[in-house]
Amino acid sequence: MLTKIIATSNNKITVATLESIKPKFKSYAGVASEAVDLAKTGGLADAVPPLVKEMHKLGVDSRFFMPLYKQIPRSNAEKMFDIKVRLGGELVPGIVLIGKIPHTDIPAYFIGNDHFFNRDGGLYVDKNKQEYKDSNLRFTFFNRGVYETMIALRWTPDILHAHDWQAALCPALKDQMTIGNPQFKGMKTALSIHNIAFSGKFSRETISIAGFKESDYTPERFEFYDSFSFLKAGVVTSDVVFTVSPHYAKQILNQKNGCGFDGILNVHKEKLFGIVNGKEDSWDPWNDNYLKEKYDSQSVTRGKEENKKHLLKRFNLKYDPAKPVFGFVGRLTWQKGIDIIVESIERLLKEKDAQFILLGTGDERYHYELEMLRNRYPDNLGIALCYDEALSHLIIAGVDFILYPSRDEPCGLVQIFAEGDGTPPVVSEEGGLKDTVKDFDPETGTGTGVVINEVTPDALLEAMGRCMKYFDNKELLLTLRKNGMAEDFSWGKSAIEYVKVFNSLMP
Repeated sequence: MLTKIIATSNNKITVATLESIKPKFKSYAGVASEAVDLAKTGGLADAVPPLVKEMHKLGVDSRFFMPLYKQIPRSNAEKMFDIKVRLGGELVPGIVLIGKIPHTDIPAYFIGNDHFFNRDGGLYVDKNKQEYKDSNLRFTFFNRGVYETMIALRWTPDILHAHDWQAALCPALKDQMTIGNPQFKGMKTALSIHNIAFSGKFSRETISIAGFKESDYTPERFEFYDSFSFLKAGVVTSDVVFTVSPHYAKQILNQKNGCGFDGILNVHKEKLFGIVNGKEDSWDPWNDNYLKEKYDSQSVTRGKEENKKHLLKRFNLKYDPAKPVFGFVGRLTWQKGIDIIVESIERLLKEKDAQFILLGTGDERYHYELEMLRNRYPDNLGIALCYDEALSHLIIAGVDFILYPSRDEPCGLVQIFAEGDGTPPVVSEEGGLKDTVKDFDPETGTGTGVVINEVTPDALLEAMGRCMKYFDNKELLLTLRKNGMAEDFSWGKSAIEYVKVFNSLMP
């Protein structure tokens, strides 16, 4: 019988038969509002195309749908056809371009309307950083446009997988779109919630604009605290609901973390699953073209040291092999714990012999505080208040420890990238962090990072003190690094979990 290794950890190999993971479905559509290398604002863009690619690798006819923003490169896309999309009582013209998911031959369909998507601002906000006031119209057009595109293509997927509120009407529209289009009757729908804080909440009139009945405007259906919610419509109507980690799936069932959805999610909890996001091979340190020196678990000590030297040089900081370097890459927001990081940097650099490098943008108050800290500690603190993909790779591989003490983290990717690079993460127990990082026990040599029980400066400093002890014990440090690198967070492994659920929906 054919076999395939799907996970390797601590020298233990988990083996699954290829037959056990063979998809029972023949076709798959991924639907999202953004995608890496096309148009991106956050982690959603990193998560969706890789899953479509993995389905393609498993022999499934896989395709991707997203809006035709102004930011989409037109050089590799061509017009297929015009469509007309019903918004309320009006037929609104649209256009569909076909291209490819970057670096693949997988079809990507871009659904456009110049009024809705050909704008000078961002994907969701205008030039003044204000949310577009017609987002309900924009994404109703997109969701209905997905169906019109499938009708024109004469292609119906066995699985339609929508992501976040911007695509969450796709499951809800299935019943009304099946009228006159019976090919959609057997299609199964899935919704992934990447962050439940974003609900797609709009005025009641959106019900009629999207073509739903007034009877759908109830607490059991689409009404959400006196508004219409795209996300709730998707939760109620989809055949299966995913979140991006098992622990987050449990957390959003309670009032503290459910953002108002805990009630309806508990009603539908039998169809709720948590699957950790994967990482692409381009992040593996032996494949990563952004690194000064590539390495694997056998050459991790030298590889990380060479990247550390290069990183410190980028920030005009002096290299000292006796000094540990801590790092942070991410949004500078309260949710990410940046307030306790800022306070901890001050105390760390004042009391300990260490260095710190930070990359990110966010709340202006933290920009100011970090600039002040750099002025006080110019020899040991490097900051880049921007987004820089190449630099993020170098920092995660080049620092000795990465901080990620989030107060809210559905999945998180930085800690996954860090473990793969042999950079132990310091994390809270929120969401996917709990699923992906295990606290290191120096007695047994097990664990992949350092876990804090509360998000406070004292707890973070205590954890950083533990890190410094591990740094001084090179044998422990090497064990900790190799443990992280042995973890399997590949998209191939995550895709297997999705296939298991999708297979359960098939007749």
